[in-house]
Amino acid sequence: MDCASWLVASCLFPVLIWSSFAIQAKRWRDCNMSGWLVLLSLIPFAGPLISLIIGTYPGSEGANSYGPAPKRARNET
Repeated sequence: MDCASWLVASCLFPVLIWSSFAIQAKRWRDCNMSGWLVLLSLIPFAGPLISLIIGTYPGSEGANSYGPAPKRARNET
């Protein structure tokens, strides 16, 4: 890779990591759990597995302590 490619990659990497953590934190809150549990994804080998499991886990029914259910709020508008 040339210098320009490294520069672009090094600028995009933090943005992609930040957005990935934000999406995962929203998913944890959708399951009525703390968004801080996104830090579990940093555990080697187990972290991606945990992220995969929580990504397929159904969200809590109705409103939870973090707000209304996103599907219901979308359908009501």
